[in-house]
Amino acid sequence: MKRDTITVVLVSENRTPLTIEFSIRELLAIVMLILTLAGGAVYSIFNFRSLKTQHAQLTSTVDMLEAELAEREQRIAQLRQSLEASKGLVLLVNPPSDTARVTGDVLSAQLRLENIQTTVAGNRFYLDFNLVKAQDDSTLASGFLIVIAEHTSGEIARNATFPEIALQPGQSVNFRQGDWYSIKNFKVVQAQIQLKDRPENYPRLNFMVFDSYGGLVIHYTKALDR
Repeated sequence: MKRDTITVVLVSENRTPLTIEFSIRELLAIVMLILTLAGGAVYSIFNFRSLKTQHAQLTSTVDMLEAELAEREQRIAQLRQSLEASKGLVLLVNPPSDTARVTGDVLSAQLRLENIQTTVAGNRFYLDFNLVKAQDDSTLASGFLIVIAEHTSGEIARNATFPEIALQPGQSVNFRQGDWYSIKNFKVVQAQIQLKDRPENYPRLNFMVFDSYGGLVIHYTKALDR
C-alpha cells in the first residue's frame, strides 16, 4: 500500500479480491461532494416550500386584483349608463372640485325672478325679466346669472345660453362665466339667446342664479308655450 492512501479490499464469492485505493485528497473530495449534494437537496426542499407559499400568496393577490378590477369596470359601466340616461347639466359650484347636479327647482328667500317674458324672432330668444331682492334693506346682493335654453335631444353641446358659454359633454359650467349682477332692490334683465337650431326644438329655459361665491341661489325651469 502506498502512503497517504486508503485501500479497500472487496472479496467476491469466488474469493477473487478487488482492491480499490483512495488517496486522502480523493476521499476528502468525495466526502465534500456528498455533503454538497446533501446540502443542495435540503436547500431545494426548503426553497420549494417557500416558493410554493409565495405562489399561493401571489395567486391570492391576483385574484383580489381581478375582483377589484371587475368591480371598477362595473362601476364605470354604471356611471356611463347614468350619464347617458340623464344627459343633465352639471354645474360647477366651487371650482375646481365641488360639483352638484341640479335635478329640480331651487328657490331662494333672498332673490326671486319676476315678470318673465319671452319672444322669438328668427333663431333668437329675447328675454325680459326682473331679478328682485326679496329683503328690504340696504345690503347688496351680487353674483352671477346664467340662462340655458335646453335642446330636445338632450345633447349639452346643442344647448344655447345667455351669456354665450361653450357647453361640452363631460365639462362643467363655471358660474363665473355668467352675467354679473349687483342689486339693492331689483335689476331689469334684457337678454337674447342665439339658438343653434329651430326655436321649436328648445322647449325649456333654465334660469340659474349664483351668489358671488358660486352658491346656487335660484334654479328655475320655465316651459315655453308654443
